[in-house]
Amino acid sequence: MIEHLIKEINSCLKNDCQIAALTMALTLPDSCGKVCYPDSNNGERYIQWYDTYITEPQKKFDMTPIVNGEIVYELRCALLHESNPVIHGKSEKIDKFSLIWRSINSSARTPVEKYTAVDKEGNRQECFLSIDIVSLCMDICEAALIYYRENKEKFSFQYHIISTSDQVANAFKIDNKMNL
Repeated sequence: MIEHLIKEINSCLKNDCQIAALTMALTLPDSCGKVCYPDSNNGERYIQWYDTYITEPQKKFDMTPIVNGEIVYELRCALLHESNPVIHGKSEKIDKFSLIWRSINSSARTPVEKYTAVDKEGNRQECFLSIDIVSLCMDICEAALIYYRENKEKFSFQYHIISTSDQVANAFKIDNKMNL
């Protein structure tokens, strides 16, 4: 199922359906976090999985600025529960937030833009954060796919997606399972 979701996310990105892609991509750390940290609550496992498999590897390449799991989890909650991609930050206050929409074919790609305005004394005034939708989707998909392939046996998707009702399939002796 993870591989199928990633294919659909990539299809959405290729067709410039970036909010749909982002919405699906933001669910992947939920699935992977549940497998990785089954005894933690949803928010804790989401943040921990994201930081372990996305934030920490990015830090090794000194890619600054980087968004952490807490910010992405807040975005996930805002987008999925309120259809409102606005975040404010919990540990680090974000005064102005935006998502950057650029076609997947765009050569201008900055994954994260972060700016903190300070006064003459160096005191923080405002924090501005922008996240490129395509980059975030690709980062999540890449990490989720690697994690899934390395831990496939731990994922238990106990359902099937069908193309018609089971009764019709049985009556016509049709294999009704979609291969995902």
